[in-house]
Amino acid sequence: LARAPQAVYRAACVAIRDADLSAALPHLCCPVMCIAGSDDLATPPEIVADLARGIRGVALVTLEGVGHPPCLEWPDRVAELVSDMHGRLG
Repeated sequence: LARAPQAVYRAACVAIRDADLSAALPHLCCPVMCIAGSDDLATPPEIVADLARGIRGVALVTLEGVGHPPCLEWPDRVAELVSDMHGRLG
């Protein structure tokens, strides 16, 4: 993120903001984990929970005291969660 030109970062944010892929959620056939930060103002936990409700078999985790994005604020914990999920899947 730090190396991306501002115009490219803004364009990516607009694309993400405007994308509505909710119709595809029920068709996901791979393991999914939605990770929210309790203090995330850009993508609040309620938004992440709404997304998760549309995905079959999803794992939903909210990290307390974490903002946006959780993977940058608490990378070791996010890596641990993903690794644990991967380990459970075999």
